[in-house]
Amino acid sequence: MRSEHEITRLKTSLEDHFANVRNNYEIYTQYYEQDVKIGKMPADIEIYKPPTAREDVNAAVSHIMSLGQTVTVPYWSETEEAKKQANMLEAFGNAFLQMLDKRFSNLRRNCIKNGILYGVFCRKGPLYLPRIRPEGIEDKEWQRSLESTFPFHFRSVHPKNVMWIDDEFVVEEFTRKAIQVKANWPEWEMGKKEPFDDVKWWEFWSPDQRVYFADSDLVSNEKNEYGFIPYDFGYGGFGKDSPEGKPEDMIVSMIAPLLSSYKMEYRTKTAVFAGAEYDVYDRLVASRPLEDWERLATAPGELSYVEAGVINTLKAPRVSENAYNILAVLDQDQQKVVPQIFHGLGTKYESGYGQAQRLMHTSVSLLTGLIAEWEKSASNMLDRVIELVANVVEEPVGILGNFPREKSMKTIKPGDLNPSSQHFFVTLDAKTPEEKEHRWRLGMD
Repeated sequence: MRSEHEITRLKTSLEDHFANVRNNYEIYTQYYEQDVKIGKMPADIEIYKPPTAREDVNAAVSHIMSLGQTVTVPYWSETEEAKKQANMLEAFGNAFLQMLDKRFSNLRRNCIKNGILYGVFCRKGPLYLPRIRPEGIEDKEWQRSLESTFPFHFRSVHPKNVMWIDDEFVVEEFTRKAIQVKANWPEWEMGKKEPFDDVKWWEFWSPDQRVYFADSDLVSNEKNEYGFIPYDFGYGGFGKDSPEGKPEDMIVSMIAPLLSSYKMEYRTKTAVFAGAEYDVYDRLVASRPLEDWERLATAPGELSYVEAGVINTLKAPRVSENAYNILAVLDQDQQKVVPQIFHGLGTKYESGYGQAQRLMHTSVSLLTGLIAEWEKSASNMLDRVIELVANVVEEPVGILGNFPREKSMKTIKPGDLNPSSQHFFVTLDAKTPEEKEHRWRLGMD
């Protein structure tokens, strides 16, 4: 078990280790939120902010989110009992993923978006939330309650809030309200803080230890009863391995190769639109300050009172026609990374089949790495759940599913589990769940 001093030093070292990649997170965020700084511009120029980066990210996210998820549990032996339990676990796993999308609706989407925008995603969980037995409840009723409730929590962690060394430890930091910390840890002293003041909360997790801090105060230092770190990381696949172990080499956004192109698009389109405005709305210049009696018209039909020759019109030069050629080149470069087909746009005279084939090839070349990372993460998530049910929860766990051919309730019991030999494998399908059900009803699958 590490001491408080050791953990604080580790956190400081991690902040240095992740400094460059955290700076990159800020840059990626600026482009996604259309808040790019493009250098010095005249004060009266309104910056045109094209949504290209944001739409590139959203289109890639939507493509992965449209894929269905299927769970497979291989037989660990050829006995009928093993096959029966594997089928039961498969049904539980499919119900689990379906429930996850409903109960934690933004978990998968946020993980996928972070993987595309930042080059890495982090999922926290399963976190076990013990079920408290109410007083006076009968054993049979309590057992039924256990079999129909799900005592785990999951959430997506923003990459800016987490630092880690694989399989060694994780540090997560975020802001909480003082009243929240006090409610969960009554022994914590609020000091001069008001109930709704911010508290810098951070956690340290290793396979055998979990430690909580509020600002610089140690709140809790306990054994990690899970036996594993309840965080899972997946990479976007847009970076490279680093011989020096630099996280900024591995953690690279999908849009990283396009940042220069996006900035030039901002500048060129701003110039084009500013030129068009100046061509329509003349800029007036005065050869001297206006006298008290002189006044310029501010509305149509209103007269101006000013000495002749004092006010002149300044014509702005027209934007070079090369600007439009530049925009065409930028578009070509952007499509090399995120083709139009991702935005639902085919080429002229292209058939639907041709579009489908091009979309498939684009997906394979661009998103295969991230899809594989999510499949691995979802598989690990299910493995961790049965590990906790068998070794920590030691009570039945149930999920209400929605399967037309089977009973809705899916329950697993500790006695049916053997985490060392029972493993889940999640795959993303090219067909959505709705399409799969439709094909089943037609007898095609």
